[in-house]
Amino acid sequence: YTDAGSWYSQLVVIDASNKTEIWEDTSMVTSDKQPISLKIALTYSRCRNEESIKGMFNDYRTEAFDDVALNTLVFSRVPSPAKVVTTQYSLDQMLGIAEGDAEVGRQVVENDLYDLLKPELSEVHVCLQNVTIADIGVDQSYLDALSEKASANIQREVAQAQTATLAETLKQEQAQTNIDLEIDRSDNVVNEELAKVFQLSPVFLEIRNLELLAQVLDENDLVVYVPEGSDVSTVLLNGNEGVVPVPNN
Repeated sequence: YTDAGSWYSQLVVIDASNKTEIWEDTSMVTSDKQPISLKIALTYSRCRNEESIKGMFNDYRTEAFDDVALNTLVFSRVPSPAKVVTTQYSLDQMLGIAEGDAEVGRQVVENDLYDLLKPELSEVHVCLQNVTIADIGVDQSYLDALSEKASANIQREVAQAQTATLAETLKQEQAQTNIDLEIDRSDNVVNEELAKVFQLSPVFLEIRNLELLAQVLDENDLVVYVPEGSDVSTVLLNGNEGVVPVPNN
């Protein structure tokens, strides 16, 4: 600023570069009454337009030159908007783990903080550039509950997979049972037809009996056929293997 013609005229330089500072509050509460700590990164600067520069120089002389004093001024304006925002959302919503229509996420919370903080800081000639949530601290009991919930979800997924496997196995067993029943039915039909053949043809029945007999004999067995009406009552086998009695006709 200048005071034209004055002995005390001078040039004053005000830093309007961006500053990034971390603000934290450990006593915040969510809409579902969960205690949390909130840490946010604020990027701000002294506003660069002529009106704001003059306003800060006149209204906040120390803050116009001292960055520490400016940071104190900015942080004094943060708690109220922060508390308003945190009480609007549940902890699950703020963490971005809420399901369905309740899904929110950190980006939404950051936007809300920005929208509330920007006019607050403009009143003291500070321009807000960006708001980023650096951390949301939660109670250990909440973390334990999340762990139990995750474990339960995993167990439910495993149970569902096992149920699906058992259902598929049962389906395969039922299909195999149906096949076996069809095979048995077909065998019964064949056996019924063979029985009809045996009834109609004694010769065929005799041949079948011989085939079955051949299956139970080995190559060293000796079979002696005695003609019907013969008076032979015994047969002497080779190798002193004994005598096989043959009943008289």
